[in-house]
Amino acid sequence: MSDDIVCREGHVKRNPDTGEVAIRTALPDGEQPLSAMAWVVVLGSPSLRHTTTAEVADWPDLFVPPVPEEPEPEPAVLFDPTVDATPAGGES
Repeated sequence: MSDDIVCREGHVKRNPDTGEVAIRTALPDGEQPLSAMAWVVVLGSPSLRHTTTAEVADWPDLFVPPVPEEPEPEPAVLFDPTVDATPAGGES
């Protein structure tokens, strides 16, 4: 796997030698002990286990989830708390 590829939640890889399939979880890499559960592997022995990104790094991709679209930026709110917003005459 190339160093510039980020595997997102839902990424699927397959071990061509064993037939095992790995699915990327939402758990973070690099945070022990959670990085040991970054992927869930099925169709192996035992039938379900967790593993690290390093173990599945060279497995071919079966599915790469699309990059989520960036949300629209919130419109800027022009408000200056130092300015008195009370209308002339003192009534609101």
